[in-house]
Amino acid sequence: MHLAELAAETEGLVGAEIENVCARAAYLAIERCARESGVPVPDLGPAQVAELRIREQDFRAALEQVRAERLSTTPG
Repeated sequence: MHLAELAAETEGLVGAEIENVCARAAYLAIERCARESGVPVPDLGPAQVAELRIREQDFRAALEQVRAERLSTTPG
């Protein structure tokens, strides 16, 4: 995912929400890596973690989660 595209898709979010998107995308990538490796997250080894890449799908899923959370906590 290109940085300009991510910036456009996060327009209107505050810094903490963007930080949350990035952190969630990283964790979603870790969960995916564990699932693909057939091991629990705590059992991922250094070699598996070294190959870990955060993909566009991770950012998009994280962005959806943060937006849904934002809507659920917005008064009105």
